[in-house]
Amino acid sequence: MIWDSRPWKRNLARCADSLRRRKQQLRWTEVSCAAVERDILLSAYAVRKLLEAGKVSDEVESRSLRALAHLPRGRAVDIMNWHGIDDLYDLSTHTEVSLGLRDFCNQVVHSFVFVLSFAAPGGLEGFFLASDREKERQLLYFPIDAVTDSLFRVADDDIVTGRVLRDAVAKPARITKKSNRLEART
Repeated sequence: MIWDSRPWKRNLARCADSLRRRKQQLRWTEVSCAAVERDILLSAYAVRKLLEAGKVSDEVESRSLRALAHLPRGRAVDIMNWHGIDDLYDLSTHTEVSLGLRDFCNQVVHSFVFVLSFAAPGGLEGFFLASDREKERQLLYFPIDAVTDSLFRVADDDIVTGRVLRDAVAKPARITKKSNRLEART
């Protein structure tokens, strides 16, 4: 049986749409904050699963997400203080960084610090994130628009051409190219 990516992509689009609509939300409860974190986590897991299964074209897989990186202030980040990002990281300065889609997903799946950021009237603006391995090195901020754009691109992506290579009869075949563009046969 061939693994069908369509349900994964439908759920990914549903989560991305929910996150996009949260930009307009004015009232926030613990339940709605948890729902946002769930949607981001499930989306990252779905994208990672699609990438590992070879169901994302090279064009979309090579995309990167821009983030703002904040350096730590030198205090240890642990289970007692992870939410106090103002004390743990210098939020007044940042550098712009790019993360590949797979790296972004790994950061989310292994998140240790996860704090939502809201715009002035109350809508979701983005989120701060640091994985368990990176929490002592940097805190990343992702604007929600950049994240939802990438999620929709993965959900809407279709591979229409590809190449598979088998080195030897006893070795498994591997995908060497997958594209969302039609190519002329050569």
